[in-house]
Amino acid sequence: MMDRAAPHIMGLAPIALRAPDTVMRLARMGSAHPTRLSFLRILLRRIETEGWRFERRIFDLDKNGVGYAVYCLHGPKRSYSLVAFAHDLPADQRSDRVIATAWDATFTLFDGIPTADDITRLSTNVPLQEAGRISPRELSLSRANRSVRLFDHVVARLATGKQPERDALDEVGYLMRTTAVYGSSKFGAAENADIATRPELCAPFQAEMMSVWLTHSFSTTFDHLQHIGYHGCNVTYPFKQIAMRSVHVCEPSSQLVGATNTVKFSSATQAINTDYSGFIRALTSKLPKAELGSSLILGAGGVGRAVAFGLASLSSGSCHIFDASADKAKKLVDALLEAGHDAVFVTDADLAAVSQRVTGILNCSPIGHYQ
Repeated sequence: MMDRAAPHIMGLAPIALRAPDTVMRLARMGSAHPTRLSFLRILLRRIETEGWRFERRIFDLDKNGVGYAVYCLHGPKRSYSLVAFAHDLPADQRSDRVIATAWDATFTLFDGIPTADDITRLSTNVPLQEAGRISPRELSLSRANRSVRLFDHVVARLATGKQPERDALDEVGYLMRTTAVYGSSKFGAAENADIATRPELCAPFQAEMMSVWLTHSFSTTFDHLQHIGYHGCNVTYPFKQIAMRSVHVCEPSSQLVGATNTVKFSSATQAINTDYSGFIRALTSKLPKAELGSSLILGAGGVGRAVAFGLASLSSGSCHIFDASADKAKKLVDALLEAGHDAVFVTDADLAAVSQRVTGILNCSPIGHYQ
């Protein structure tokens, strides 16, 4: 539970703590959702507001995916590094259980930037987990395993050009999961008292959350796709805007829209938006005589942004923008206005009336996405 003083330290207004018999009921906890006080959201909010920089420093894996990588977070005053080790684990040693003796990947969060000597030391201890020992330079120790029930099924289906069975995905829910994250002096890691005065680590479990977030980056970045020979990949809902942060170069189409649906791998990863170019091509070739007056665009996500900018480049009519998230719709309206286009924010109350007076309505929402 958060200390009463912590909200003041993080710049939040103090709130009264609720009674344990209200908060700690299992039925209620089972349906709990993240809030602005959730451990990971506290960390990510700081990373966003302070402009922390993410760096893939080392990615040294062989053709079997065995080796190590170093991912760094650079803050205003300090840097932290996830040192990740990927292992070739025999099938008979793999387990879906939380308690195991061998793991597909092992990790530690290093305080600063590790040297070659640090990595050598860590390579002999981190893979051993509880049986090894780390130092006060390390803030956490963790590990992850592939799903025994699901991983091979997904690989086999994708290898034949098919999607995984949805029932299998629903039943298991993960391809790879972290089974433990140790910190606070366990197995030789830094004492919490030694780092608790740092603004970025003063809230509970911030070092552990940093480790988990960087672990997620290691397991899901484009680096692995490039490593196994892909030349690019498709990006779909809801990652079209998020993916922009993980590329080196944004081509004009994606830069204009602020989202990407295609990432091309070369000497530098490139974000492209074929939603934008494809919409323009389809509209001008299939409906060359269409009256391009005012429009109502439903959805302000990646597709909505691409269609809005594409339509605005062809017509001087107003783009009326509606989204279930008013904030997302307002941001798209602001972006269109800044680019010199006519755009109007549409509220729930105005939606029906606006739909009756525009020339065309474009559905760019996720409705129908899964059918």
